Parts: sequence; structure tokens; C-alpha cells
Amino acid sequence: MPITGGAVRWQQQTDAVLNQAAPVQNTWYTVLNYTGRYTRVESVTIKVETTGETLETELEVDGIVYAGILAATAGTNYSVYTRRHPDSAAGTVAFDTLSYLNPLTLEGDNIRVRVRKTTAAGAGNLRAKVIYALER
Repeated sequence: MPITGGAVRWQQQTDAVLNQAAPVQNTWYTVLNYTGRYTRVESVTIKVETTGETLETELEVDGIVYAGILAATAGTNYSVYTRRHPDSAAGTVAFDTLSYLNPLTLEGDNIRVRVRKTTAAGAGNLRAKVIYALER
């Protein structure tokens, strides 16, 4: 959405939260799916309660998909951030345990955030949180 004048004012929303008990391998779980209003995603965090799991996340913004995968340690919060340097592949995201070092800001009219585990090491909960705001 082009901004044609004045500053954009954002209205913070209640965090979108996923707490999936016994997640099924290779099943996508939607954390946020928002359409029809300009939206800003400020933070995405994920974690799993089982050791040896591989997590994958997909952020779709107006048809552009950003995706990433990581081998997770049980109980560790991972923040998702976009890779925007010349050596990174287009449409990839990365993960870090220090979110303040790697801020995430994606904006668009249609936003979807999904997560899944691609391994089956155990039945520990899969958790995710999206912090976002809507244009006023």
C-alpha cells in the first residue's frame, strides 16, 4: 500500500499466540492470518518443548513468502528475522535467540504466519507468538 501523505499511525493488537499440544509432524499451524487492513508484523517467536525437533516458519506478505528452518533446542525461544543482505537468498528468514539484535518489520495488506515441525522426536508443545499492529 503506497503511503501518500502524513505519518502512518499504528494501533497495537493483542498478540497472536499458538500453543499447540502434541503437534503433528509436517502439519502447518497458523498463528496469524490477517487480510483487508494494512498490517505490520513486528516480532515472531517460536519454540518447542521437545529436544531434537526441526522447526519451520513461513511468513507470507501480499503473496511474497519468507521461509526458514532450524534445528531447535527444547524450551529455547527463537526470534525470526528477515535476511536482507547481499549474500542471502531471496525470501529467506533466519532465527536468533537475541531478538533485539535482529528486528523484524514486515508490512502488507495480507499477512499469514505459519509454523510446523518437520521431525517427530516427541509430543512437546509447539508455541509461537506474533506481535503486530494495524494501521489506524
